[in-house]
Amino acid sequence: MARRNPRVKEVEVGITEIKQLKIYPLSLAGEQRIYDMIDDVRKHLKEMSGGDDENWQDNIQLIELVDYAISFISKNLETILEFVTHGEDAKELINEIDNYQAIEIAKIIYFVNFDDVKKKVMEVMSVIAQMETQETEKVETQKETE
Repeated sequence: MARRNPRVKEVEVGITEIKQLKIYPLSLAGEQRIYDMIDDVRKHLKEMSGGDDENWQDNIQLIELVDYAISFISKNLETILEFVTHGEDAKELINEIDNYQAIEIAKIIYFVNFDDVKKKVMEVMSVIAQMETQETEKVETQKETE
């Protein structure tokens, strides 16, 4: 018997009437699309700053950043909602979500799909580093006994 993914979260949305909206974890394909979108944003912001200078973030005017962020969100919100709501009409949802609710959805997407994964990757990297250290110590011990 199938059971619900424990990483599915619910958020309240609605302008006039509140309803519960389920936010599902992204698939690997969905995550890749979002990474590509974010990379496009990073590249565009770097271009806006005037080049490949090390501190390019410091060169961007706040108004340009806000303007571009609003443009990016408007252009991609429907696609992102399609990735995480499974079966909901994304075009209809956009008419029923205010800015506060959109930020709550963004937080859920980030923490469920990226922050938790980052922590898991760090755990795996720690285990790999320990294994390498143990292997190095084993080889050194073998050399000393020869």
